[in-house]
Amino acid sequence: QFNFNDNLYETARMARSIRLLIGVHGAGLSNTIFMRPGAILYEINPYGCRHLSFNFRRWAEVFNLQHALWIPSKGNDGRTDNVCDRESSSILNVNDIVNEVKGLIKDEAEYRNGYLRRALQIMNDTSIVDHPPSGFENIL
Repeated sequence: QFNFNDNLYETARMARSIRLLIGVHGAGLSNTIFMRPGAILYEINPYGCRHLSFNFRRWAEVFNLQHALWIPSKGNDGRTDNVCDRESSSILNVNDIVNEVKGLIKDEAEYRNGYLRRALQIMNDTSIVDHPPSGFENIL
């Protein structure tokens, strides 16, 4: 969570190093804007509040992050009416979350390897040196 006394650069640098962020839906997840492409945002919402995930799911698409959502299958009192109570507590199934996160981390590692492989291909592409884009002749 951002403290206005914190240095924004250091906050962004810290968030950029995160490969996996697990958190409850809310403003605390806003540091995801600084995360690297392919990193994982794992959002936890209260029972019946699937619609709340729209914002961060869309945000993840824009910033090229993986998004996962966990919502309990029923309310804490056993209710199944699917009514969203944003202030309700949730009992997490840690084993389910850990198993899902393991798969997401594997996907993140594959994405990162592909991302780096593509960057190396671009850097080693000598055709751009022979025919640089207009305005880049002096730096290539």
